[in-house]
This record gives sequence, structure tokens and C-alpha cells, in this order.
Amino acid sequence: MESEFSTVFNEQTIQSIVNFIHEHGLVDKYLDVSEDPNKLFDFGMEYGLIEIIVYCYCIKKCSVDIHGIIQKYTGKVDSHNDNNDNCILVDSSSNTGLGGLKGQVVWDRFSYRRQACLNYLHRMIKFSKCSKHGQKFMYTIVDKYIDQYRLLNL
Repeated sequence: MESEFSTVFNEQTIQSIVNFIHEHGLVDKYLDVSEDPNKLFDFGMEYGLIEIIVYCYCIKKCSVDIHGIIQKYTGKVDSHNDNNDNCILVDSSSNTGLGGLKGQVVWDRFSYRRQACLNYLHRMIKFSKCSKHGQKFMYTIVDKYIDQYRLLNL
């Protein structure tokens, strides 16, 4: 992946991703998923690495359930999450940075970065083709829009 990734992003961007992965102790997790674009996409979403999302979606052409992902990461707090010491509960009705979500959401140390990924995916809906697989609507980028709308530029 690294050689193809370097054709899309500059050395400074790649170095910031490497530093982030090392600083947060994610090296082993990254190595486990680095060869599979779909797993790499999930890794990028979990830790808010938008460059990995862009790479997997626009370059590797991963088909993604965008609505499912948005729902997963902006879901309501349930009793399972109430006792999670790693999460902070945020009343999003008073926080404009969460895109107007109502109620409470789970906020962890990657949420701010993850929100940028969610915003990017939401934007990609209009540049993607949609197909139905079971009960899911899967989106895949349309190649002609990548250069036309500079979708690789962050």
C-alpha cells in the first residue's frame, strides 16, 4: 500500500499518518489490516484517518455503506456505553460541531478526527454510484469525478 499511497499524498502527509499511528500505539492494528483495503478503510474510520479513507474510497474503490457508517458513529448512547470510562458523553444539541445531532453521543479521543471522515463520506454520496446489497445501500466512487472535483485534495 505504501508505494501507491505515496503517489497520492506528499511525504509530509504520509509522515504525519505514520507519527499518528506510532503515537497512539496502533502499529500492530495497522499491520493487521494494511493489505486489505476494506479492513484498512474500517481502521481509518475507527481512528479518524481521513487520508486512509480517501485512499481506500477513491483509489482502491472500496464499496461502502455510507449511511450505515454515519449511523454507527453518530448513534445514540445505550446502556452498554454508559459505563465506558474511555468515552465522554456530549449533549450534542448544544454543540454545533457535531452537525446538529440531537441527544447524546459517545465522544472518544478520535471523535473529532472521525467527524471529518464522516463529513467527507457524506460529501462523496453525490460523486458515487449506489447499488443495493441485501438491506444495505453500497456506494462506490465514480472515476470521472475524482479529478474533475479534486476529490483527493483535503
